[in-house]
Amino acid sequence: MAISVSQELKDFRAATFGKEDGLKASLSLLTDSLNTLSNAISTAQSGISSYYNSANKEVIISSISKLSETCKKIEDSVNTDLGGMIAEVSSLNKDIEQLEKYVTAVENASSVIYSENQKDEPDSRVIANANTTINDSTEKFNTLNESVVQKLASLKNNDANLQFVSDFSVSSFEASLGDLQYGSFTTQSFTSSNGIKIKYYLYVPDYGKEVDGLPVMLYMHGVGMDNTGEGIVTYGGLGEVLQNKTVTPSGIIAIPYVQNGHLYEDEEYRKALAELPLQVCEDYNGDRNRISCGGVSYGSVTAYRLVNENPGEFSCVVAACGAEEVTSAFNGVKVWNFNGKSNSSGHTGTKYVEGQTEEVKKVGGTALEYTVFDTYAHTNVGTMTFQNKHPDETGTEIYPFEWAFKQVNESTRKKASSD
Repeated sequence: MAISVSQELKDFRAATFGKEDGLKASLSLLTDSLNTLSNAISTAQSGISSYYNSANKEVIISSISKLSETCKKIEDSVNTDLGGMIAEVSSLNKDIEQLEKYVTAVENASSVIYSENQKDEPDSRVIANANTTINDSTEKFNTLNESVVQKLASLKNNDANLQFVSDFSVSSFEASLGDLQYGSFTTQSFTSSNGIKIKYYLYVPDYGKEVDGLPVMLYMHGVGMDNTGEGIVTYGGLGEVLQNKTVTPSGIIAIPYVQNGHLYEDEEYRKALAELPLQVCEDYNGDRNRISCGGVSYGSVTAYRLVNENPGEFSCVVAACGAEEVTSAFNGVKVWNFNGKSNSSGHTGTKYVEGQTEEVKKVGGTALEYTVFDTYAHTNVGTMTFQNKHPDETGTEIYPFEWAFKQVNESTRKKASSD
């Protein structure tokens, strides 16, 4: 029975033979880099411990400690696990070389038998010795080949068995990452100074209760999108992507549930809406200088009105499919408008919103380039706006809510410092 080295083993040997020294050099560089990173983390931790005074000091040190521990586990695993894998590569190449020798021995012995059989008087002893070689080499080949195939399969799967990978299994890592990324999205209740009670959804990052000075966004859903009651909060726009954990905001977001669209028209109700982010700031020690607002459809129209009616409170507006008349209250306020090309109705229409973008500039505000989606109509724009990154005024791709978190209105700063 003929024997041969499989193509997979031949390819492995061709790809790795003679490269063990290079792999070892790469491993050494990787280890040195991890060691440098570990030392840098240790230095940073020591510096913060000695010289940094803040209410968040312990939280920061704890986070750095976790990073340091992870780095150390990876470094140890690289030295032991990856070092072992390189040694296994070398061992496998020697085994494959031996397999090739067995194949050569069988081929040579078979050639001897063929040559003898061509003679008038074949030498039976030569043929017997050749058959012995064939049988012995074939048996040894089969035994070694089975072992080599198993070793190669194990080596190919070794990256999933690295120490630091097993310590942070995919399922547990994703679970913890989910908690860290998405924080909490819960239902809350707020009663304003004029006695209006508002039910709202609140997104707070995982670290939101421990870190002071986070920005706050007031986001308002559209009206009449569906007939699911409170479900309207998470139908389209930012509410939907928060509910689906599509995005990872680094600030706090409050989404009031407006059960009747006519409430947006009520001036007293809008006064209550304007108080909501201030209360959230108080509850979570948020940054009064970075309160933004936004919305989709009639929620965007209302965002414009809130800026007009509460000069100095909001740093910026992110509006999808909607705008309102602009007053001097937009002086110092940044605006980023989004819409769909085929959207053309009233205050939510493309032409009207584009016009108000220009009006913002006239009163001393800053309006980013009006973002218009080519193929998305009114019902899609809210989700498209908030689940994707878009180029800001510097050309940097960023989620609109993250852009909003960065904005500061100087009149807001002055108002906050005088309160």
